[in-house]
Amino acid sequence: MTATAELRPLRHCRMVLCLPGDDANTLASLRAAGVPAVTLDPAAAPARRLRHFRHRFDGVVCDLAAFGGTLPADLAAALDETLLPGGRLLLRGADAPGTVAPDLVCCGRSRGSSLWRKPRPTPPGAQPAIVRVAPYADLLVGCRRVIELGAGGGRFLDALRLRGIAAAGLEREAALAGPARARGHEVCIGGLADLPALARGADGLFVGHWLDDLDRAAVERVLQACRHVLPAGGRLLLRCGRAAAARLHEPFTARHWAPVHRVDVPLDADDVALLAFATGDPPPWPAGVADVRIDTAALPLQRPPRSCFDLERAERQVTSQGGEDGVLAELFARLGTTNRHYVEFGCGDGLQCNTTQLRRAGWQGLLMDGIAAPAAPDAVIHAAWITAENIGALLDHHGVPAEPDLLSIDVDGNDYWIWRAITRRPRVVVVEYNANLPADRALTMPYDPLHRWDGSDFYGASLLALVQLGRAKGYTLVYCTQAGVNAFFVRDDLLPGLEPVDSQLLYRAPNYWYRGARSRPDLTRAMVTV
Repeated sequence: MTATAELRPLRHCRMVLCLPGDDANTLASLRAAGVPAVTLDPAAAPARRLRHFRHRFDGVVCDLAAFGGTLPADLAAALDETLLPGGRLLLRGADAPGTVAPDLVCCGRSRGSSLWRKPRPTPPGAQPAIVRVAPYADLLVGCRRVIELGAGGGRFLDALRLRGIAAAGLEREAALAGPARARGHEVCIGGLADLPALARGADGLFVGHWLDDLDRAAVERVLQACRHVLPAGGRLLLRCGRAAAARLHEPFTARHWAPVHRVDVPLDADDVALLAFATGDPPPWPAGVADVRIDTAALPLQRPPRSCFDLERAERQVTSQGGEDGVLAELFARLGTTNRHYVEFGCGDGLQCNTTQLRRAGWQGLLMDGIAAPAAPDAVIHAAWITAENIGALLDHHGVPAEPDLLSIDVDGNDYWIWRAITRRPRVVVVEYNANLPADRALTMPYDPLHRWDGSDFYGASLLALVQLGRAKGYTLVYCTQAGVNAFFVRDDLLPGLEPVDSQLLYRAPNYWYRGARSRPDLTRAMVTV
């Protein structure tokens, strides 16, 4: 077996650890396949070193020859902790060993190697009321152009745009499509007869729940129309209710669609995805498909958000780095405003930051960053190196009110310690969390007023650490962005009767640039528990 073939089970991993660290061939093979990988110095004691780095990798390659042909018990336990739920451990250099660790399950053996997988745990507690969009949009990452059949108000188009996917929609009702068009989306008003012209150059299609109640003949005509416009290898993604999934799966034929995957989306108890790939020659345009009615008005995606937890559909990027513009707009539409005052640090160049759209809407506030280099003509940035010791004096100096409407913290390091030192009571707090850290550990980097981020995952604090700090200050976590970057907290007195939910249900794994990226692991420095 070639090294490339042996490593194939790791090809979709987002970060792989290679043990021992002197295996240059393995590292080169993974990186050549586009898989980020790091090594650990073979002279280090790997078990002792790794015990501080829980849930850092979704793939590990371990050469047993370096350990005498067997996996030491302490290293097996450390690798079990290091792997993310669902992660894979590839053991090389010996026949399949016995039990590796209680939490790992053997899922394949070949000559001289074995593959183990860590099961995904059952999510804790009751899930919040969220209409999920992100997991379905993630299934279309890699497409050049996607057409949504039944675009409605454009919420799914927003999610595709965040992922850098060119997209357009087909919608029957002009009034329903108005908000999508106002946000700059291309939406064709019409029916399925207009699909061939709209879908030129498309290699992806998305169809929501409106297929659920159609009879089989109508479903077959829609699937034939979709295959007619897609190139070979193109993707068709159906979102459907669980009760309808088996019935909608049946009309797919191997002649036009292979394979067809059923994808159960984590934390979505209501829906599943059917992901099909176009194969073979396209069929002719089906007769009678123009009579099939696209009806999206009553779909869950078009309904208003149900609570402050239901903000996934609101993510929209105008000048924020991710979808924070839309989340803040929806939050303040629900909570109202008082003094329309904001504080943001570090704000970078003042153009691509969380408060630019608020400033343009007439808000006033304070922008601070270590380097004042504004790119926006209306941005005044005060140069300040912010620490836990000076943040109070800086806010006093600039006349920040006791209860501003918004505080945004993003310093790529001491975020936890700085928020802890702030005594003002903003109504909403946005703070960057380190999604590379496990969701069930309260961890932060040790306080270091001179810290500068080096691009690794040694920065900031875990979501649970910030949740516990927020709880002590009287704040409830309501949302984390789809990219796994920012957490949104609301002051408790503004949320009467809203029961908090387990932070693990709101946690988002690192999905930087909405493309699945994560930070490079730093295995030389350890976080501290708070």
